[in-house]
Amino acid sequence: MLARDAATEVANLEYLLAQPIAPTAKLRLHIAGIIRAYHQFPYMNRLIHYLLHESSAEAPTRCRSFCRPLLDFHRRLLAEGVRPASSDHRSGAVLYQP
Repeated sequence: MLARDAATEVANLEYLLAQPIAPTAKLRLHIAGIIRAYHQFPYMNRLIHYLLHESSAEAPTRCRSFCRPLLDFHRRLLAEGVRPASSDHRSGAVLYQP
């Protein structure tokens, strides 16, 4: 179920990165997409967290198809937004990792 519903959202991330618009506009559209996805698939966030923290050994690998592309999108979008003049102030794609 997660793979089916997440596949469309992951494809939308690639489409968004390919658009010839400013990184800030891409970020706004991404946030709007997150809100839309939460409304359309209210169970997805709980399911991802359940799979990540489930006690079985293969549980984390089941949600990589969604989590890795999302982190890759964030890294690439942040790299687009970082200008050479502001290279002393870089943000990470992941601000908190347990």
